[in-house]
Amino acid sequence: MKSNNKKWNKFGLYSLLGLVVITLTTNPVDSQPLTQREWSYSKLLEEVRKKPAGVSRITLSPDRSFAEVTISGGIDDKKKVRVNLPNDPNLIRVVTENNIEIDVAPRRADGELSQTLRSLILLFVSLFFRI
Repeated sequence: MKSNNKKWNKFGLYSLLGLVVITLTTNPVDSQPLTQREWSYSKLLEEVRKKPAGVSRITLSPDRSFAEVTISGGIDDKKKVRVNLPNDPNLIRVVTENNIEIDVAPRRADGELSQTLRSLILLFVSLFFRI
């Protein structure tokens, strides 16, 4: 009987270890595929004001600290670049005056999978190390 309990304890510990590894190695929620390159803010404004515009769409981060810019036409057709944004209240006006699509990426939850795994870890800990 004791041997059987030890096997289950080992199974539980290895399962717990596996869950911890999975939780720690999952990518953070806010990590997105990296864009191919970066532009300066002045380069963004220059491309927005071009006729025809060198930019087809701008997606602002939820905190408005950076933007993912979709380049239109030419060699860079449909490529994306990242731009770190200063606190410039004129950006929206300049973009809309030049008929560029602009939107804000939605805020993401703190990873439902990560929360579920953390809950499972706590459950396993409470089951296998109960007093």
